[in-house]
Amino acid sequence: MDRNSFTRSIVEGLVDQYVEEIRRDPKRSIRKLVDLGGQFAKGRFQKQIIGLMQSVLSNEKSPYYTFAQEIAENTDLNKLKTFGINVGLNSWTVGAKTIRDKELELGYNIPWSLTFHVNDLLSSFPPDDIQRLVKEGKACGIYTYLFHFTNAGLEKFSFSNYHAVVDRNPDCAFVYFLPPDFLKGQKQNISDLGSFANLMVSVDESGEGWEDVLQIWKENRCLRAVHRFCSTKEDKEDIVSDAWMNRVISAGASFAFCFTTPRYPVAERKELESYLTTIRAQQKYPGFPMDYYADHLLIDQIISDGPCYLGILPDGTVTCYDGCTEQGTKQNILGKPLLEILKRHPILD
Repeated sequence: MDRNSFTRSIVEGLVDQYVEEIRRDPKRSIRKLVDLGGQFAKGRFQKQIIGLMQSVLSNEKSPYYTFAQEIAENTDLNKLKTFGINVGLNSWTVGAKTIRDKELELGYNIPWSLTFHVNDLLSSFPPDDIQRLVKEGKACGIYTYLFHFTNAGLEKFSFSNYHAVVDRNPDCAFVYFLPPDFLKGQKQNISDLGSFANLMVSVDESGEGWEDVLQIWKENRCLRAVHRFCSTKEDKEDIVSDAWMNRVISAGASFAFCFTTPRYPVAERKELESYLTTIRAQQKYPGFPMDYYADHLLIDQIISDGPCYLGILPDGTVTCYDGCTEQGTKQNILGKPLLEILKRHPILD
């Protein structure tokens, strides 16, 4: 057994023990678990996260105790353990060290995750190429993969090829962002998504019946997330008025992602980022809200010195994020090694 496997084995055993304790005595057990995490924290990212968590949990009335207890009580232990360790250990600890070593060796940035945009069958990025990129990504330290599905062709869409990628990489964490019409187009597959321990699914809150989807996943004891897009002043007001997070928490979601659309004004975008950061810091809700792009880059900048984002459109076009929008570049990843793309990928200072 190599060192990483040995460490994972130890962590899995400790998580088993502490999840049971959290269900009985959340405040004491969560603090003990975080303190234990401090013993394993070696890199600056892990130390920053542990330090932040210790500061948050010094507040005896923190709703994050409720957040952790709800997850512990309503999530299958194997799913919680697998997804959490794949992100916390494989991606943010072991993978983060590999990323920093590779960046030092190669001289350019490597993102901590890859984003795939998937639409209809005629132009979807081939799953075989996705599997190839996941294999190449893991060699670089990338263990988190995000799939954004659209409504296009959803009624004829098959998730089986993408499930195969998830199934073949049990050491990675995957997130499916499902479109508004998912319930109508793929109702028979809702429960099937709960069979993967390394997969978290987020449902678009603008779709009819999104609360029903969350309820089904709750019954299947899955991690539950919601996302939404912000493109108008009304959207922003709905978010900053707290109405959005109140709906999210009432529906039973633990995580909430906010996306701003490409032409959304920069000042409004910054206001949203500030709001989401503030309500996390104020520990306002028993849930975890995130600005998808801003927080993605924040994590990447902590892991390595320069923030880096890499997305892939259905035709293989590589995208970057310039601080305002995710946009296509002149690069195409079809048939090209990941490192060749990263070598020319724009890097944010």
